[in-house]
Amino acid sequence: MRHTRESSVLRSFRLAAKNFADDDCWTLSASLAFYTLFALPPLLYLLTMVISGGMYSLYEQADARARARDFLQSQASQLIGNRAAAAEVGSMLESVGQRPGVWWKSALSLIGVLVGATGLMSALQSSLNRVWKVKPDPRNGLALKFILKRLLSLTMILGFGFVLLVSFFISSMLTIISEYAASKLGVQGIFPVLINHVTTFCTGLIFFAGVLKFMPDATLSAKKALFGGLVTVILFTLGRAVLFLYFQYGEPVGQLGSAAGSVAIILLWVYYSSVILLFGAEITVAYAKLDGETMPPELGAVQVKERVVS
Repeated sequence: MRHTRESSVLRSFRLAAKNFADDDCWTLSASLAFYTLFALPPLLYLLTMVISGGMYSLYEQADARARARDFLQSQASQLIGNRAAAAEVGSMLESVGQRPGVWWKSALSLIGVLVGATGLMSALQSSLNRVWKVKPDPRNGLALKFILKRLLSLTMILGFGFVLLVSFFISSMLTIISEYAASKLGVQGIFPVLINHVTTFCTGLIFFAGVLKFMPDATLSAKKALFGGLVTVILFTLGRAVLFLYFQYGEPVGQLGSAAGSVAIILLWVYYSSVILLFGAEITVAYAKLDGETMPPELGAVQVKERVVS
């Protein structure tokens, strides 16, 4: 039984590699990266609002927003592995936090934020639907389909913001405990760093599993979503280490200049993340099929079959 399961995992990797090319996931990843570059400021704004909203009971409003921005910038620095790119994310956080004072300008700004951030998640959903070979039923109204996609996208953003908020509190609490224990044991600097990496890994696992479970218009068991999330976060962690070495020794910022280099690094990192996510989705689909799971379309979606006409 164990040998059969191991062989299924290996076969799912080979099948995923073939389907990754057949589904044109390289192009899908590039389009997601380009879309993310423009949707990143509104997405950061929404995440800042969610995280700072959870801190209002502990800090003043301005202090809560500042701590939320610092937390997101530190997460970006750890994920991307480049200080210049993290500083660019920090400048985005500063700029999106400066809201217009007039009410109608604030309303227009909020509408732009919601459209930009949810549009990115809708593009991600369309890419995942390509992997699952499903799409929304064209017989349904376009307006209803648009609204439902935006609501799902907003829910995913808010949910991820909540996960980040929980990880912030857990990481802060465990860091304080570990620093106290480290001072008693005479070991400095190891436990806080280890806890930070473990928290980041668990946050990534929850995020990827949630995306694979809820974003496509197809049903997937929680067990297979957790498997796909685990494989994806492992690949993401390994690939991040390779990118970190490239950023350290390739010095793309020095070759392109500070501003252009920072944008190029963010674009490259998002492209790599999109490739990993879509490849993880292909592995999840392949493994589920090999395990006998059918993954039918959800209510309001239909199966898509390609046919070559000569």
